[in-house]
Amino acid sequence: ILTGYPSFEYARRAIKSGVSEYLLKPLVVDDLLKVLDKIEDIICEKNTSNFSVQELVSLLLSCQVLKNRDDYIQKLKKELHITENSEFMSALIYPRTLYTETYSEVWTKIKRNIEMMCYENYYVLKLPFDYGILILEPNPSNKERFVFGVEKNILSRIQEITVCTGVCLQFNHISNLENEVLKMQKMMYYSLITPPNKLI
Repeated sequence: ILTGYPSFEYARRAIKSGVSEYLLKPLVVDDLLKVLDKIEDIICEKNTSNFSVQELVSLLLSCQVLKNRDDYIQKLKKELHITENSEFMSALIYPRTLYTETYSEVWTKIKRNIEMMCYENYYVLKLPFDYGILILEPNPSNKERFVFGVEKNILSRIQEITVCTGVCLQFNHISNLENEVLKMQKMMYYSLITPPNKLI
């Protein structure tokens, strides 16, 4: 609240109403800027406290998280139950069609196949701007099983929907996620010479 009334009764009522700051006139601009920064941080914290893994990854990959990137990384580590040095197996599946319906159908089929195979600790994430579908396994128990499962049980089965290509990559540190996804996207250029049901 910005007010010209310094009375304690007004301040007490404001606090009861949930006001976070009580500024008096004449206003000092530096004080107002400090209060606005504090309130922005509070709003940001409230908005991100209940984000899913999908939302956190989408925010990180869409470059919308510049100011609070480290906070988002910490929240992602907490959601994935990992440490900074955790290892990951990842696969980027890219439908060779631009139709949104097909993209969603492929995503749904991948999720269903992973559930049917009883794979645990897998995340199937739609990347922003239809950049592909990311399959992520933190702390993989068997890397060969991951590659085999993605190639034989997922990639080959979604070909009935549309032609898809896939890239598989192992990496460390969740903070490298953006770079690793970019690396996999660049590897997709080689997919034109790779059979559709094979991983790069």
